[in-house]
Amino acid sequence: MISKWQKSIENNRMFRHSYTRTSVSLKSPEIYSNIQIIDTSITRLRLGFTKLPGSFGYHFKIYPTKLCDSCLVPVTAEHWILDCQKWVPERDKLQLALAGAGLRFNMSSVLRPPVAKQGGVYSALALYIVGCGAVGHV
Repeated sequence: MISKWQKSIENNRMFRHSYTRTSVSLKSPEIYSNIQIIDTSITRLRLGFTKLPGSFGYHFKIYPTKLCDSCLVPVTAEHWILDCQKWVPERDKLQLALAGAGLRFNMSSVLRPPVAKQGGVYSALALYIVGCGAVGHV
């Protein structure tokens, strides 16, 4: 049907500036947990569009200023996940999950783990987000 329609347009002078559109199949969104707000937080972290003060977005509610109240450095996703002294117990759990998966503790491993290890890493990241009280604020 589409090919017939396309041929009729190609033969008609009125539509000579038309072009053929290619179809694109859309991939369903990634599901990291059973809770949509946590999925949204992880997606924002992976895209780099968080509500952290040091990134493109709004103020992160657990950090009322642009500087981390514990470390006195700008709050970014990297600082919040990898370095902030305020969240050491939660970070230790995340580090253990990454070590158990055989991954190093860095932003690439946390936000872009290998496909075979994504389930465990994203579950640990979801627990980190919940443990920090950041659900809905990232």
